[in-house]
Amino acid sequence: MWTHLSIWLFALALVSATAQENELPKITRKWRVPGEVNAHQPVVAPVLSPDGSVLYFSRKYYPGNIGGSSDPDDIWLAHRTSDSTWGTPQRLDVLNTPNSDVLFGFAADGKTALVQRGSGGGETEQFVLAREINGRWSFEPITIEGYTNHSSYYYAFMTPDMRTLVLSLEGPDTRGGLDLYVSHRIGESLHWSTPQNLGSTVNSSGMESSPFLARDGRTLYYASSGFASNGKYDIYMTRRLDDSWQQWSEPVRLPPPINTDEMDLCWWLFPTGDTAVYVSTDNGTRRMGIYLAILEKQYQPLPIRSWQVRFDFNSAVLSPQPIPDSIVALLRTARNIRLAGHTDSIGADQYNQRLSQARARAVRNWLVERGLSPQRITVAAYGRHRPIAPNSTDAGRMLNRRVEIEWED
Repeated sequence: MWTHLSIWLFALALVSATAQENELPKITRKWRVPGEVNAHQPVVAPVLSPDGSVLYFSRKYYPGNIGGSSDPDDIWLAHRTSDSTWGTPQRLDVLNTPNSDVLFGFAADGKTALVQRGSGGGETEQFVLAREINGRWSFEPITIEGYTNHSSYYYAFMTPDMRTLVLSLEGPDTRGGLDLYVSHRIGESLHWSTPQNLGSTVNSSGMESSPFLARDGRTLYYASSGFASNGKYDIYMTRRLDDSWQQWSEPVRLPPPINTDEMDLCWWLFPTGDTAVYVSTDNGTRRMGIYLAILEKQYQPLPIRSWQVRFDFNSAVLSPQPIPDSIVALLRTARNIRLAGHTDSIGADQYNQRLSQARARAVRNWLVERGLSPQRITVAAYGRHRPIAPNSTDAGRMLNRRVEIEWED
């Protein structure tokens, strides 16, 4: 996949935008990710871990790939060291083969990833769920009913609850080269429904690619070569108006410097929804790479004032950084913070009630240690009685072991 991207050029740039009266609101900052992340090009498909601390991306035809310079895609990762810098990239060997391997996103637990493995292209691409349990990985192929792709290009996005896929492919009812489709998980199986075209509001006579559905479940960002584009990909935003997946607001082309005269695609938002990482360029040197951009309010997802902290089985022990700094910053200004502890269904009700209470208190103590006022924090515990996923599978039980954080500005 992505062979058409291999001809891209790249440059180091720091770009700011100025806005004249009556123009769209300005984007205050856009800058190229410094360091080694952009040292090799082409680099595509940037994806953030759910807490925003790890950047995953694909290096194309890189001599350091498992298959060497003939390997079309290997998955690499880099840990964030500050707001806008990442450490030395590492090849994620457990997920890579000598063929095409691309990571397309994570479930909310951060331990289940949607990965494309194999030769790729046409109808030969294979999507798998890669799961990490106690440091060991397993791979489970998924089936999408009636999946048909007449193109050698494709893209996918999985929602954090693992219930919905947004796909970029050339199906039998495609309006252009690639269209966006939606597919829903069937029960708790590894089968998804026949892809449904998102319709003529979202899809143009050009190519639609690299979808990203925000945490609100409504705001969709994607790349299109149609509409007002110059034939190269630009980033667009639309909002889902109902639950049919057919009614959408008119797509809005994000303003400069987010969009350029060159290719702009592979959009991914940080947890706060106000900053994005994506593949772009600057109009001066016209060299591609991974960039960051800060979004004005009108281009952000609809307000989401919640976060979930995950726990291992039968444990109330927090990870070293259970809540991203960006979310902690929002909590510092919140008027009221509500913590709700939950468990999976394994074990006695009374025990699970105590465990959910211990989890909520652990999060409360962690926040207080970081300067948040305990008077603004309330704690509740629900044991096993408010699951967000079926407890019949390991994946569902993992999602249920959580503390939900909700707040009011």
